[in-house]
Amino acid sequence: MNLVIYSTLMLLYMSFTMIEAVINVVNDDYRQIYPKIVMIGIYCVLVILTLVVTGFCIFHLMIIMNGLSTIEFREKYGRKEHFQISPYNVSYYSNFTHVFGNNPLLWFLPIAPNLKGKGLKFKTRIEKQSS
Repeated sequence: MNLVIYSTLMLLYMSFTMIEAVINVVNDDYRQIYPKIVMIGIYCVLVILTLVVTGFCIFHLMIIMNGLSTIEFREKYGRKEHFQISPYNVSYYSNFTHVFGNNPLLWFLPIAPNLKGKGLKFKTRIEKQSS
């Protein structure tokens, strides 16, 4: 997940900082048409990639907040009837700690997270309410 977040931030940074260069190349009367077309084409590809990866990142952050996996999301949202809340959706903070580790200061650093448990059994809402 960290790779998706880093990719999104880098693409957003590149998209916003490249605008000035594209405008300068397009407005330069002494340049030939070919560099202008190449620069506009590269920028269009960059913007499309930025939109796709940003949507991908937002989607995965949303399913983390709801305590779902991608497969659970597709199974539950694929139906027409309304689905029940996931039993693993304890709280937003708890859901993030299950994915990123226990220390919020280390969540977005590229290090191995300090996770509780072995990754096979997770607390459910029912277990949290009873404890």
